[in-house]
Amino acid sequence: MKQLKTEVIITPISEKLKSKYQMLYGSTMKKNSIEAFIFGEIEELKNKLTLEDALLFANTFSYLNSDLSSQEQKLKREFTYCHLVYLFPKKVVAYSVTLLCLVCDAITEKNIHDKLFLKLLSDEAWMKKVFEHALVIDYHSSLVNQYKVEQERIKRIFHFLCRRIEDSLKELDQEMEIMILKKKIFKIIKSYQSAELYKRSVR
Repeated sequence: MKQLKTEVIITPISEKLKSKYQMLYGSTMKKNSIEAFIFGEIEELKNKLTLEDALLFANTFSYLNSDLSSQEQKLKREFTYCHLVYLFPKKVVAYSVTLLCLVCDAITEKNIHDKLFLKLLSDEAWMKKVFEHALVIDYHSSLVNQYKVEQERIKRIFHFLCRRIEDSLKELDQEMEIMILKKKIFKIIKSYQSAELYKRSVR
């Protein structure tokens, strides 16, 4: 009965992803592609998620393509979100959509299998601190007397910080306790000052 309830929620999502992929790329998913791999995970979510989590999953999924990103980027984001839900369901199904979109866009084919990196990004409270620091950097990098929010500029800074997280993991002992690891990485992140690196030129 549980699978039947979650199946009617998740099946339309998997069908939508399959249809969008075929429309965008003009072919079915290749068996060895990351999309096909994640598609298999989505099928497993029917058994893995509770009814409540499946509903949260579907609700969040419906907001992922509401910005002005390209169709290719939106599709990648949707697949990435499904992968994160498969790995960390309780953490990700109720993630703030605005922050979630930024997080999903920071995940690439190169790091999507780095489970520790994804674990850090799935921690909403911690990533909110990273985002807040991106805002502070953007504010201090302003070259005018008045500050105006520009989402694309903030997104570039946030993704720069995400790359610093990924790079830091390569330098630190990944066996250390997760809370200590987060503190060390955040200290590294906060060492990047706008006056030294930015001036609105982050790429």
